Amino acid sequence: MAIKIVTDSTCDLDKKTAQDLSIEIVPLNVHFEDKVYKDGIEINSDDFFDRLINGDIFPKTSQPSVGEFIDVYEKLGTDENEIISIHISDQLSGTINSATQAAKHLENKVKVHIIDSKQISISLGLLAIAAANAVKEGKEINEILKLIEDLVERSYVYTALDTLEYLEKGGRIGKAKSLLGKMLNFKPIIGSSNGIIDAFGRGRSNTACMIKLEELIKSTGEVETIGIVYSTDKSLADKFADQITQNLKLDNPPKTYQIGPVIGVYGGPNVIGVGFITKNL
Repeated sequence: MAIKIVTDSTCDLDKKTAQDLSIEIVPLNVHFEDKVYKDGIEINSDDFFDRLINGDIFPKTSQPSVGEFIDVYEKLGTDENEIISIHISDQLSGTINSATQAAKHLENKVKVHIIDSKQISISLGLLAIAAANAVKEGKEINEILKLIEDLVERSYVYTALDTLEYLEKGGRIGKAKSLLGKMLNFKPIIGSSNGIIDAFGRGRSNTACMIKLEELIKSTGEVETIGIVYSTDKSLADKFADQITQNLKLDNPPKTYQIGPVIGVYGGPNVIGVGFITKNL
């Protein structure tokens, strides 16, 4: 018997990281009118952002089907394997509902533990990485479930957007709606608060936003693990990684990840963000 880790494509992990840690990623869907693409499989980030910026169709997204989760769980659940399936906040997507229905369908055949991360993007990715590392370390299933439950409560994500336009069009603006009408010449900073998108500030420039993001990190306590995300400009991510490595006295620069198509629908171009887990002091 082994323990398998499953997450979904809103985690924004790159393929190599997922493969190296044996993390199974179930893709969400991106819709350009009648054409549907599997996130990260049938459309990559660069092609997606090119269409988003230069095209005249605003895309939509949808969760994986119950059947897709059943297929994944059946594939991984052989030899009495147990599955830990960690997903995007149920306040932001129906993904966890599809996963839960699939697990119930297979309850007499495959043991699946569903976890609501209450997070999105790389903060979800960091939870999946933590679970996979715990598996590699030989921890028991109950130990890993308790660990992830604890880490969820210490997980954060903050993102500086170029505009609220994409978040508003996509219908995921949440409490950040309070910033609408106030953002002339400002870039909004948003984050996940109890699984819902909320507003956490604004800045006039990328530099100002990076300073604000660093302040938000410091306000939560000492960092245990951290990752940087960007949508279209990797140099922003590299600059921010260097900045916080020095200012937070990190042992190593954080890894940078490109936002995938599904998260890109709501974030848009020129996004810079950070996900992290604080230490349990």
